[in-house]
Amino acid sequence: MKKVVALLLLALPLIGCAANEEEGQKESTQMSEEHQANKEKKETISSQDDTENTSKENASKNRNDSDSSESKTSDQPTLSKKEAKQVALDYEEAITHTIQVMEDDKEENDYTSTSEITSYYKETMAEELASSNAEELFWTRDGKFQVKPRDGGLTLQPEQPFTLNELGDQTYEIVQERNNELIGHIKAHFKLTHNGNRWVMQEVTREELQ
Repeated sequence: MKKVVALLLLALPLIGCAANEEEGQKESTQMSEEHQANKEKKETISSQDDTENTSKENASKNRNDSDSSESKTSDQPTLSKKEAKQVALDYEEAITHTIQVMEDDKEENDYTSTSEITSYYKETMAEELASSNAEELFWTRDGKFQVKPRDGGLTLQPEQPFTLNELGDQTYEIVQERNNELIGHIKAHFKLTHNGNRWVMQEVTREELQ
């Protein structure tokens, strides 16, 4: 009987240790599971934050692109009918001025070459038109630089109605219908362009009408 009691007394500590060890394992497992859950939760939150940040960055980029596009559009120079008419009048005045200077009696003020006149014309005309007008209006004959004989050129009639069309790429066109014995029934086309500093005449053409 004493032996049985002694064995029971010896077994109790072992049972207690086993129980404590099992409880410790349970606690360790529970802590490990909680740690893993917290880790997954953090990863999920981090992923959501990354997604939100990416969305915000894309939205910001789209706004910036839109603002940039609007800025580019607003930076494009525009032309009113009043301004367009003035460009056409300045173009005509430049031609009239050079002819008058060459035909008056003050030879010391005369132009001496088409390149000199071209340079002056470029204040109101695109370079190609300036050069072609200088060549068509002036020449050197009998050793003297002078005005060529010619008919009147095509100019805008500012008091008569006209339309102004935007062609794009900083280009506009004045269109004016004319009908008289001198030039017949036509549509005059005056194409205007912006050279980076000002509006100038780029091309003058006529369209024959029946």
